[in-house]
Amino acid sequence: MVGPDPRDPSSWKIFSAAAVEGEGARLGYIYVILGSQQYRSVSQMLFNSRITPMVLGSVMFLLAVSLLVTVVYLQRVREEDNIRRLTASEKERRDFMVNISHDLRTPLAIARGYAETLVMKKGGLTPEEEGNYGGLVVSKLEQVQKMVNQLFELSKMESASFEAHREPFVFSEMMQEVLHALGAGSRIACVNGEDGTWVEADVSMMERVVQNLVVNALAYTPEGGAIEIWLDRVGEELVFTIANAGPPLAEELVRWVNAPEAPAAQRPARTAIGLAIVRKILLLHGFRFSVEVREGENVFMVRMPVYDRR
Repeated sequence: MVGPDPRDPSSWKIFSAAAVEGEGARLGYIYVILGSQQYRSVSQMLFNSRITPMVLGSVMFLLAVSLLVTVVYLQRVREEDNIRRLTASEKERRDFMVNISHDLRTPLAIARGYAETLVMKKGGLTPEEEGNYGGLVVSKLEQVQKMVNQLFELSKMESASFEAHREPFVFSEMMQEVLHALGAGSRIACVNGEDGTWVEADVSMMERVVQNLVVNALAYTPEGGAIEIWLDRVGEELVFTIANAGPPLAEELVRWVNAPEAPAAQRPARTAIGLAIVRKILLLHGFRFSVEVREGENVFMVRMPVYDRR
């Protein structure tokens, strides 16, 4: 039977009872509790031994489910991130093709126009006129060839295996050589152009930086407008600055130059390929490149760590 334990009424036990009869009357009952203290301890131990594995099993199951959910979630996030990257990459590719098409369309259209004029007016032009038209056709085709070469150069620098070959040199000496080769000395005012500060970089690539920035300044400076170049030693940096008079740069171009994370393919449509090459070279070197639009002039700055020759 099951009932309260007389010694512990709050706890019900299994017990066996038998009546005790006396002479003419029942004297009482004898009961034997089958679930003693030792029995309860053993029962509790057995109960715990059954419950513990169940609890542990449940916990492990929940952990496994949580881990699975986390893995699935991370996989989805990774896949979404890959999709975003692919989408962004495809957009960059389209934008890049649009920009390149714009850059190539103008000189090709001009060359075609002059060539068609030569064909249509064949025999009706003087030798001097034919020479002028032919020279313009050749000039525009050379411009296209130059742009194609720049595209190959930019593509090569975009390769993951491309590395700049650094060596120490005096920046001002290289700069003066580039200015002399361009024949631009008469149009440019140079301040502190004999600075003897050393930097460590790829010489040929930095020559291209100076060349492209100077050519850009010459192309966009109106007749009679000023172009200035100066070198400044600011702390442990050498700052190369070139400023040219002219209309202010577009805001999207300024943002693109000053944002080092923006890919070259996202350059604004009105940007010359040469400026994209400058930006890529400086990013490869870890040099800071920026542009400011000040009153009446556009100012490009390149900041390079000074090379310690000690």
